[in-house]
Amino acid sequence: MPPALEDRIAPNQADYSDLIRELKAKGIDVVYYAGDAPEAAEIVKEARAAGLSLQLLGSDALYQRDFITAAGPAAEGSMFTAESDASHSQGNETHDAGIRTYAAVLLWAAAVQKAGTTDASKLGDVLRTGSWTTALGPLSFDAKGDPVKPDYSWYIREERADQRVDQLTASPAQFAGEGELALLSSGA
Repeated sequence: MPPALEDRIAPNQADYSDLIRELKAKGIDVVYYAGDAPEAAEIVKEARAAGLSLQLLGSDALYQRDFITAAGPAAEGSMFTAESDASHSQGNETHDAGIRTYAAVLLWAAAVQKAGTTDASKLGDVLRTGSWTTALGPLSFDAKGDPVKPDYSWYIREERADQRVDQLTASPAQFAGEGELALLSSGA
């Protein structure tokens, strides 16, 4: 299904009422937002205030504490992709870039030590030779250099006392209506 709307929004806008009117006019009930948490929070809050019950889908930006705090109750029902361990408590620090960077640097250092060089081509060959233990768990690569098991899943934010999120066992399509889709991204 082609999207009924594809748009880029300016970061840090104070008001998304024009966008909300357009979503409403086009009958859009599913929005995939590729951008930062503050904008996603404002969009979903304004949509809910305007009476739209759209399904917000996005990346792990919707998992961040900034989104949860800024969106408040409007965050309820938002769905996002994240590593398969996202069922930990909200704001889990393993979803921060810091731990990923730490794991990547240690992996690179181990590959350099095994290869005896920093030559990128040789490091790629070494990285594809087996499984590596990282701060995020075991990791291995296929012949093209892609992770063998990309460890991402869909999650849904639901009101719970323990502030955890639930991993979905099905596609987000079962939660979306039969209406129109909008693809939004952040950028100037």
